[in-house]
Amino acid sequence: MSYLGIDVGTNAIKAVMIDSSGNIIFEKSIDYKIYFNNCYAEENPYDWINGFKKIMESLPERPESMAFTGQMHTFVITDDYEKPLRNAILWSDFRGHKYSQFLIKKYGLKNLINETGNYPLSNFSLLKLLWIKYNEKQNFKKMKNAFMAKDFVKYYLTGKKSIDVTDASGTYLLNVKKRSWTRIFEHLDIYPEIFGDLNESYDTDSYYDGIEIRAGAGDQEASAIGMGLGPNDLGITLGTSGVVFKLLKEYKIPKNNSLHLFCHAQKNKWHLMGVTQSGALSLKWINSILNLDYKESEKLAMSSDPGSNGILFFPYLNGERSPFNSSTVRASFSGISSGSSRNDIIRSVMEGIAFNLKHVYKEMNQGAEKIVISGGGAESKLLVQIISDVFNKTVYLGNVNSTAYGAALISMGHDVKQDYHEVFEPSQNAALYQELFLKYLRSSSFIRKI
Repeated sequence: MSYLGIDVGTNAIKAVMIDSSGNIIFEKSIDYKIYFNNCYAEENPYDWINGFKKIMESLPERPESMAFTGQMHTFVITDDYEKPLRNAILWSDFRGHKYSQFLIKKYGLKNLINETGNYPLSNFSLLKLLWIKYNEKQNFKKMKNAFMAKDFVKYYLTGKKSIDVTDASGTYLLNVKKRSWTRIFEHLDIYPEIFGDLNESYDTDSYYDGIEIRAGAGDQEASAIGMGLGPNDLGITLGTSGVVFKLLKEYKIPKNNSLHLFCHAQKNKWHLMGVTQSGALSLKWINSILNLDYKESEKLAMSSDPGSNGILFFPYLNGERSPFNSSTVRASFSGISSGSSRNDIIRSVMEGIAFNLKHVYKEMNQGAEKIVISGGGAESKLLVQIISDVFNKTVYLGNVNSTAYGAALISMGHDVKQDYHEVFEPSQNAALYQELFLKYLRSSSFIRKI
């Protein structure tokens, strides 16, 4: 028997097929376009559908079951028919940021956090829906349904409207503690039923051409399953964003409002999550500026000493979400001099990514014995080693496609023992990085006030 996981990601739709022992027997990825315009970020939902069709045509065999995962907060609205009323609004879209204060003034921050477990960040789907309500009134009037990215693909295939508790956590319409919809936003004419039935991740959701479809999970929860994270582990996903993920022993609201408290894919479990807007995106950006590929830039960065000859990079290319919430802060370098080299700048970008991830971890105030890393950015062995040194912890390298792999495990209905590809131990540079991290914290505190 085989089991299929589909990840409707930010840049591509990816598939992983596994056998009953959890071994990968098929992988495929189909890229699509993101439409950027200032703080706007959108995608054509039919690009996801077309990518899915190409994947299904390429499968080596028919799966026993499948589960979907995908970019959280990204959503599509439709009328009574399946055709979207507009492009999908992505998780990284900041146009709804002003509605954060709107909700706080209307309901009170304490009431909002007690009800949802979270601060109303602009990335949450509700704030994007509010932007549509007040800026695209005709679309809002016509809206009958709303879907997370993965759930729109399922709806297209099956006609079943549904969402799981992990993705529902990211709508800001869920009482995360009770794992049920909240009703406090109804007089804004936004009702959680627009997202359909509410399921747990491992529940059977529907069937497609006789293939069982489980409810699935948001990308970070699926990735945690795919990385085999336990209660004493810290998960880091290096995708377009950078995600720091920690399972909780019990439901507990964090002190830092930029952190997310969400339902986990496993029943009656919750997790903390901090999301940086620019993870591996920072590497992609500097490489495009310098016209380098990843192998070239890594080789150059290795020629620079730890500390990048005094340069610090603050990776706030698209504003920041965690460890502090700001739609206006922007990336910057400090410490550049006439003696700085291209190699120093590239290495400082890698170090800045690692420092920012540790900043998120520090704000979580949660201990961890080891770190498991996955995502496309983990292909840079130098970056992974820098993270090990900055955190001063052992790092285990998981499957690059841990998100789609986690969805495949969900479709199978149980986990398997993880085999990590490589292990990175802190090097002699760890002590220096502890000092530089303190300098980074002091400087970042100044930068976000500018």
